[in-house]
Amino acid sequence: MDNTLSLLIVDDEPAIRNGLANAIEWEEYGIKVIGAASDGYEALHMVHQFNPHIIITDIRMPNCDGLELIRHIKEEEISSKFIIISGYNDFKYAQTAIKYQVFSYLLKPIQIEELIKEVINLRDATLTEIQNSQNLMNTRQQLQKQNQALKDHFCIRLLDNEYKNEAEIDEQLKNLKLSIQNTFNRVLVFSYDSIPVQDSLGFQKYIRQTVEDSFNGYSCAVFFRDAGTLAVIINTSGNKTSEMEIFKKICSNIIESLKRDTDINISIGIGDAAPNLLNTQASFFCALEALSYRLYQTRQRIFDSSIISREPTPVITPDTKTNQELADAIFRSDLPAIDRLLHQFFHSLFYVEIPPPNYIRGMCIFLVIDVQNGLLGYYDEINRLYTDVPYEEINRLQSFREIREWITNKFNTYSQYMNQNCLDKKDPIIQKAKAYIKENLYNKIKAENVAVHVGLSENYFTFYFKKKTNNNFKSYIQTLKIEKAKEHLKTSNILISELSSMLGYDDYRTFNRAFKKETGLTPSEYQQKYH
Repeated sequence: MDNTLSLLIVDDEPAIRNGLANAIEWEEYGIKVIGAASDGYEALHMVHQFNPHIIITDIRMPNCDGLELIRHIKEEEISSKFIIISGYNDFKYAQTAIKYQVFSYLLKPIQIEELIKEVINLRDATLTEIQNSQNLMNTRQQLQKQNQALKDHFCIRLLDNEYKNEAEIDEQLKNLKLSIQNTFNRVLVFSYDSIPVQDSLGFQKYIRQTVEDSFNGYSCAVFFRDAGTLAVIINTSGNKTSEMEIFKKICSNIIESLKRDTDINISIGIGDAAPNLLNTQASFFCALEALSYRLYQTRQRIFDSSIISREPTPVITPDTKTNQELADAIFRSDLPAIDRLLHQFFHSLFYVEIPPPNYIRGMCIFLVIDVQNGLLGYYDEINRLYTDVPYEEINRLQSFREIREWITNKFNTYSQYMNQNCLDKKDPIIQKAKAYIKENLYNKIKAENVAVHVGLSENYFTFYFKKKTNNNFKSYIQTLKIEKAKEHLKTSNILISELSSMLGYDDYRTFNRAFKKETGLTPSEYQQKYH
């Protein structure tokens, strides 16, 4: 009997999760780590898949905490044993843990020796329980799940290109008794609409079984690359057209079957053939790139390399003129101009009929960031609306239509904010002056220099500035410089003399007096208090 027990680690802090998984030589204690989860829902999925003997879990985690995870597992009569690690010495937590027959409750920071001791004690108790158990069928099923987990892990490592040579791969194929061979192969990637958390585990089991049944008779491995991506590695005779048509027909039947039974839309990317398993990652990347063309929301559901654009993408150069025109239109709340310029921008992206989706996303991200930076030159308080990270949001959106709508709505929101908050926005002289001041804030700014920049005399400019903004010119400059100084003092250990010189002050004492007048503290006192 194999006395090695499986261990699942659950913690929302990556440093703790990865540290527990990798820093301890678990194999020396007869323990094999089969996975690490960041919350209770992810852990529950892994429990259903791998049925681990031991679970080390934190309590407080997003989505589903550790005690909720234990409750689910107990209700499902799964035999996993628990060790809780927590930073909270709360009697109610301990009381609940006792109720659920948790083996041990350890407080963070964890003492590694104490944790190992508890795991060894739990291992021994679990082994005794297993040895005394008469339910041999459950034990056999558990081993089968663990063996499947090892097979899945091997396939994931193939996609991640973690094997160094074919001999290493051949040894794993032999040990795991996989049906795939180290010959020609290709990767298929299945992507589907988001599934409610409560339904996801059942659907994943169903789609996996459906795909396995559909490719019955082929040498292949079906596994989840991650919680949202099902992958297939299948042996092939090469890039033969007839074989590709057969695969497409099978995939088409899978799509129709799943749509009929679950009303969930499936899209499939098919990679080009790789000569051996050592090069499987290239087929995987090809499948992902083909699948990315879902961006255009055609009726097509199966994508292979034939859809990938081979035309060289245009050299990406900052179109500062168009982007500045957009920023100007947003500043003026000129909605027709915004629509016109956005239409021109989106039209310009299609240098071919179906450009690479990554090119589309990259250009859209650049546009948003560049326009955001341009708007700061008009009214820096607009940055309070910059709560979304363009890179994250645009890459999250699934279709070109969604990206276009998101950008349009974002720019219209900026325009509305400008219309409501920027009283002097109709005055090009003031805006030109403010833009000059912003660009030269680290220099010594004189009214005469700004006046020349906007084409007025010095005396009339200072009068005009005060009338339009209700701010004295010198006070306005000083306030901006002190605000910039506060940013540096909060975030760095910069010397006060260096900061004074950097902001264009003639000497330290002048800067010190100005700073204290604005804040009530000297620069040194402010840095000590807020850094």
